Amino acid sequence: MRWGLILLGVTVAVIAAYLAFLAWFIVRLSHEQRAHIAWEVQLGPMRDLAPDILPDGTICSGAGEQLNWISPAGKLLASYSMPGLGQGVAWYAGAGGLWFVAPQLAGTQAGGGGAKLLALSERAEVVWETTLKQGAYTNWVCFSDDRVYCSLDTNYIVALDLQGNELWSKQVALPPPVQQPSQQQVPPQPSQYPGPAPINAMGASPAGEVYYTNDKHELIVLGRDGQQRWSAALPAMNQHRPTQAPDGTLLLLDDGGTLTALSADGKLKWRYSSSGAGGFSGSSRPYYAPYGSMLGNGFYPAAGPDGTAYFCDVSNRLYAVAANGQLKWQLDIGGECIAPAVGKDGTIYVAAAGRGVIAYSPLGKRLWRCRGVQDIHSAPIIGTDGRLLVETSDTLYAFDP
Repeated sequence: MRWGLILLGVTVAVIAAYLAFLAWFIVRLSHEQRAHIAWEVQLGPMRDLAPDILPDGTICSGAGEQLNWISPAGKLLASYSMPGLGQGVAWYAGAGGLWFVAPQLAGTQAGGGGAKLLALSERAEVVWETTLKQGAYTNWVCFSDDRVYCSLDTNYIVALDLQGNELWSKQVALPPPVQQPSQQQVPPQPSQYPGPAPINAMGASPAGEVYYTNDKHELIVLGRDGQQRWSAALPAMNQHRPTQAPDGTLLLLDDGGTLTALSADGKLKWRYSSSGAGGFSGSSRPYYAPYGSMLGNGFYPAAGPDGTAYFCDVSNRLYAVAANGQLKWQLDIGGECIAPAVGKDGTIYVAAAGRGVIAYSPLGKRLWRCRGVQDIHSAPIIGTDGRLLVETSDTLYAFDP
C-alpha cells in the first residue's frame, strides 16, 4: 500500500510538472505570436515597396492604387489615389516635408512624353508636378537637404530644387551592348561596355553628393555640380545604394557576397566575404528595401552605432562585421532572412521567412521574437520614434523596441 501511494504521488507530480510546462509553453507561444506589436494598420494589398518616413515621423505606405499617410501612432491621416499605382511607382520621403512620387511607367504609356515626378504634401496634396524629358521612366529618386536627384532609364541623372526646377542633367551611361536574341537573359559583362555603364542604384548625402553603382561594378560619386569626384572598383555587381556608417564609411554588399568598406573619399578600407558568396542572386523571391528601391534580392548591409556592419546571405545567416573588417559573430536565422535594421540602441532586427520578426542584441543574443507576423515582403525600417516598421502583404506593423 505504501509503495502504491508513493508511486501514485510520483505519477501525480510528473503529470503536474508536465501540465505546468505545457501551460508555460502555450503562454510563451501565445506571447510570441504578438510579441512587441505596438499597433497595426490593415490597408489592403500592398505595393511591392517598403514604407518610407518623413523627418516628423509620418509614414507613407502604398496599397492597391493608393498612397497612405500614417501617423507614428498608427492613425491613417490622408490618402492619395493614383491610377496605375499597382503597375509601377516609387515613393520617397524627402526634404522640406515633401513626398516625391515617381510613376515608373508614366513615360512608356501612350502620350507619356517623359518621366513624371510629383511632390506631395503631408496632406496628400500635389505641390508640384514635372515631366523629365531625358527619359521615359524613373529608376531612383534620392535627395539632399535642398535638392532632389532622379535617375532616368538607368542612363541620366537630373538634379532639381525643392520647387521642381531643373538645376542640371548629366548623361552618365551609354545603352547596354547589343546582344543576340538567344543572349537576352545573359547580363552583359563589364568588359562589354565601350563606355560608362547603366546605373544599378543611386543615393545622396545630406550635403548633396550623389552616389551610384553601375553595371561595370563601380561606385561613382558626383558633386553638387554634377561633376565626378571619384570612383571605386567593386568585386561584383551591387544592386543597392551604399549604407553610410556613423563615421562616414560607405558599406556595399555585392552579389558575390563580399562586403566592401570605403572611406568617404573612396579609398578601400577592407573587404569581408561571407559563406554565402556567389549565391545572392539565388534568393527564392524578391524583397524590397526602404526608400522606394525595388530590389532583385533583399541583401544589403545595415550599420550599428559603433560602426559594426550587419547583413544576411543566402545561407540564412546573420553576420556582424566590426568597423575594422573582422568578423565579430555569425548565427543561423533558421529561415530566408531579409536585410536587417539597427535601432539607435544597437538592437538588430531581422524579418525571416517562416520565422517572423526577431530582435538580437549587439552581441548576437536573441532578445525577442514575434511569430505571428508572416508573409513579410519588405525589409524592416526604423521609425523616428524608434519603433520598427514591417510590411506584410496587406498590413503595416509597428513594433516596440
